[in-house]
Amino acid sequence: MPTEDKPNEGLLTAPEAMQQFFDLLLQGETDLWVELMHEDIVFEFPYAPPGLPPQITGKSAMRAHITTLLTQLQLFEFLDVRMHPTLSPDTLIAEFACRGQAIGTGKPYNQRYISVVQMKQGKIAHYRDYWNPLVVLDAMNGGEAFRSGTSKSST
Repeated sequence: MPTEDKPNEGLLTAPEAMQQFFDLLLQGETDLWVELMHEDIVFEFPYAPPGLPPQITGKSAMRAHITTLLTQLQLFEFLDVRMHPTLSPDTLIAEFACRGQAIGTGKPYNQRYISVVQMKQGKIAHYRDYWNPLVVLDAMNGGEAFRSGTSKSST
């Protein structure tokens, strides 16, 4: 618990939050994963293709999004993780890759990310996620499976 002498004592740092972010996603622990988020979380996807949300706001919306996402993608591992601290201890830039598979198509999902993570009170408050939309579209046959919330395969 934070004290007056050490206001951030007991709170997650940005690197600790990101490590838990990865671990909990791989374990499929969506409820615990969402607890890493601040109540007013803003998740931005600047390169989201049409039909996918460019921004998600609030924990309940984030829970719905990640629950749907994990019915569409099986995540195997996060790798090549590099965390870059900034001048602000509450902000981190993370570079990483993800290896997985689209459930409905069986196609590989091999994505690279750069994420800007801002913490508030030991929780992730703002997350700007830069990724290649073409990887998603290819893995999910144009993203139709994700947009509809169902798994579809091409036959």
